[in-house]
Amino acid sequence: SGDWSSDVCSSDLPFYIRNHKLIVSNLMLTAYPIAQIQQVEFSINRTTHAKGCIGHFRIVQRNGKRSMNFNFSSKLSLNVDSQAELNQYIEQLQQQLAQHGIHSILKK
Repeated sequence: SGDWSSDVCSSDLPFYIRNHKLIVSNLMLTAYPIAQIQQVEFSINRTTHAKGCIGHFRIVQRNGKRSMNFNFSSKLSLNVDSQAELNQYIEQLQQQLAQHGIHSILKK
């Protein structure tokens, strides 16, 4: 399957990696140099209005600073994500991070 990030439009992913930076796909396109990232923390939270779940991630930098929590969904379906769908999606995101030497965890 090779580099799956190229099959998917980068704006569909919650972040993408380019020029040794992790770039958050938000309005500000916040960029974090990979060398300064200690780890990326993922978490899954229930949404209030539906039975579904939403993903969060934040970036912990080596200097101890933490980014805000960024929301994301898998966009696998038009419906709200289930926890299983998000778990699967986060695994893919973690694999992509690992390819670039970035440590990540899924907080329960």
